[in-house]
Amino acid sequence: MVKKFDFDIWPKAKMSVSDFVGLRSSHRIIEDFFEQRYDGVSAVLMPSGRSALHLILKSLGLSRPDQIWIPQFSSHCVINTVGYVGTPVRDLSGDVKAAVCFHQWGFPKKIPTSATVIEDSVDSLITSSAGLFPNDGRFEVLSLTKIFGAIAGGIILCQNKGDAEELRRARVSKGGPGWPHFALGLLGRFNATSHAYWSTVEPLNRYTPLPMINSIWTAIQSMDRIIEDRRKKIAYLQKTFGAPIAPLGESRLPVCWPVDLEDNRLMVNLPRSAARFMLPARGEDELRQVFLIPINHQVSLSLIETVLR
Repeated sequence: MVKKFDFDIWPKAKMSVSDFVGLRSSHRIIEDFFEQRYDGVSAVLMPSGRSALHLILKSLGLSRPDQIWIPQFSSHCVINTVGYVGTPVRDLSGDVKAAVCFHQWGFPKKIPTSATVIEDSVDSLITSSAGLFPNDGRFEVLSLTKIFGAIAGGIILCQNKGDAEELRRARVSKGGPGWPHFALGLLGRFNATSHAYWSTVEPLNRYTPLPMINSIWTAIQSMDRIIEDRRKKIAYLQKTFGAPIAPLGESRLPVCWPVDLEDNRLMVNLPRSAARFMLPARGEDELRQVFLIPINHQVSLSLIETVLR
């Protein structure tokens, strides 16, 4: 019997009462964690990946006439964030001032440009410094929600310590919408209208409340366990399907496993609406329809094995 696979690509954010008690003191505890994990980089904590991207673009001094390249499969939150600062474009020409390279679902991409590159690794689980900056970008952005399941949070990794210091100064120069916006984000997990308001404003947010820091700290403590779990799932899927349609990166683990929809080994009850579009490999410019097998730490290996059998 063909089984239905109900899934979430990213882990669901979990909130606990403990996030609001015994609060930690500052951003630095989170930033220090990533600076110790990844040698030679400086980390800047932000409320989300999109607020991190907005802060970077503003720090570059960009404005509406400036062209900012984004991939053709960019999500609405990236389009919205870039549109607050400059003009998003799909043509990677010499007029582009900055390029947002999305390493889709954790699969690294290479882009040919001399513009300032922002490595969008919001759902990449990066195991060591060797996996950072595939394009030698100036900045790299991680989502602590999509990678670890924290209630919120984004990290900017900078190759230049001066960039990090400038971003920290800019972060405190305007506090953002504050507690009401944070509460709206929590409510948005249960109410679509609240989420829509939060999503639109979030790029402008620079406020990281202490409960968010607590949630992030708890979530990232499981990093080594999450890496081990992810590697086991990847080993099983490689044995089942062979190499993925996009190459894996060094020290970089994807959040899902893309399988061509026409693959007859994929015995899952799939509506066509479950298909996603992916640019498989370097040099290809045609999107392919794939089904994503989630391998985040909240999806057990036994469930994957059961469904795919």
